[in-house]
Formats: sequence, structure tokens, C-alpha cells
Amino acid sequence: MVEGYRNIIKEQQLDYMQALQMVVSSAQNFEYTYVTNNTQPCRKIKDILGNKPSTNCKPEPYPHGCCDNVEPFAVYSPIEYAVNGAGDCDTKSLFAMAILKCLNMGFDAEMLFGEVEAGHHAMLGVCVPNPPHRNLYANDFRTGKRYYAWECTQRNDNADLGAPVWRMFKNWRVHPIR
Repeated sequence: MVEGYRNIIKEQQLDYMQALQMVVSSAQNFEYTYVTNNTQPCRKIKDILGNKPSTNCKPEPYPHGCCDNVEPFAVYSPIEYAVNGAGDCDTKSLFAMAILKCLNMGFDAEMLFGEVEAGHHAMLGVCVPNPPHRNLYANDFRTGKRYYAWECTQRNDNADLGAPVWRMFKNWRVHPIR
């Protein structure tokens, strides 16, 4: 899979930021699907508008599908995400982060966790100089680096690096994944 991304980057002669955008947009491209474990089953899920997802574990347009009993941690691995085409905020962000790190192009990406008006949320964090939107970030207190939030659940340019997708953005922290 990573080799496929490398080939696209080479064939299209993508620069650093174009390659970054391409990888993240591929993670954004699948329909959102809730991924839960046994402590928060699909039957208990409601979105911010009070709508319940279907429980068939299929990628569906709003109000989305839901996959129950995904252990551990209610997160699909990057390969499971690619095969199933189903994922939520942490699964999509983990997929993008893993691909970026495996490309060995110098991408500095980590997982960000915090709160938005819909509740707990995860995003991809990217450490880049001069991002287009500079107000949504989390500091890594271990390294002093600033990771800008990139929403992986929204499609297209409306969810560009650091774009203000949510009105509330609080208690964000960097969680390095090795």
C-alpha cells in the first residue's frame, strides 16, 4: 500500500505539501463509520443531532454505519481501514499518520486527541512550518513541537491543514504512536 503511494507521488511529481494533501485526502475519502467496542456499543451512539447510525458496519452516508465490538480500543488498524473502507476519526487519522510515517519523506505526524462540540475527537497532527491556518494546534510538551490539526473525517479542501472545522477546540494533546 505504501509503495502505491510512493508510485503516485513519483509519477505525479508531487512536492512535500502535495504529497501530504494526497495522503490525507485518501483517508478522508471513505464514508464515516462509527467504530465501537463493548463499552460503547452502536445501540448507545447518537450524533450531535440525536440521530442513531445503522448497525450494519457498512460505510454509509449520514447518519452513517456503525461497527460494534472492535477490540482493542475501538480502532481499526490502517490495513483494516483500507480493506473495510470503514472508519471514524481515530481510525482515519491513524491511517493517514501511518502512511505518512512509512513513506519516509520526513513527514512529522502524530495523533491528536481532544474535545469538540460533538464530544471526544481525534485528528491527525502535522508539524509543518507556516501552515495555512495557524490557530488549531496542540503542543507536544515532550519535544516542544507544535502539531497542527488536520480533520480526516471531512472530505475535500474544506478540511485543509488546520482549517477551523469545529467551533470548539479544547483540551487537545499529542499522543505519539510508534
